Amino acid sequence: YEYNNIGNIAKVKGYSYTTGTPTGSYSEKVYTYDTTHPDRLITCGNMSISYNSMGYPSSYKGHTASWSRGKLTKLSKGNKILGTEVHSYSYNAFGQRTGTTYKYTQGTGISSEMQVGMLLSSNKSFLYDNMGRLISESSTAESTVKKICYGLEITLKEFFDTPMFDNLEQEIR
Repeated sequence: YEYNNIGNIAKVKGYSYTTGTPTGSYSEKVYTYDTTHPDRLITCGNMSISYNSMGYPSSYKGHTASWSRGKLTKLSKGNKILGTEVHSYSYNAFGQRTGTTYKYTQGTGISSEMQVGMLLSSNKSFLYDNMGRLISESSTAESTVKKICYGLEITLKEFFDTPMFDNLEQEIR
């Protein structure tokens, strides 16, 4: 890692795994920052990040972000031809996230065909105790997958035993 004069990451070099000293070729990712707001990241490798007038990120990696009162309310990607993905977020009066919703809408283009195993929608709810600690998290994704399997007349095993799931990384929370 290389840092700029105020401590922000400026460059990351990635080498192949070794138990000794890294040698040979490497990958490199350069980070650049806004000159007016030196902690505002504007590029990460070949991806640029845009910000709204309040200083919140508004676009990154093809996603568009919407904000309200300092909270992310929507993250969307896609178009009517290829299909759209929308993640929506809700909060309580204490600013705690109480729900997330994901919805995929199929596009009108030929290349937007539905694939076996494609998640169409999901909802997640969060519940907090009187101390503000998260005590419950529930999701509808499992029931959505079961409904898709029922509609396609396939088993859950057949649903997940497709090439689409072969190289997925496990999400760690």
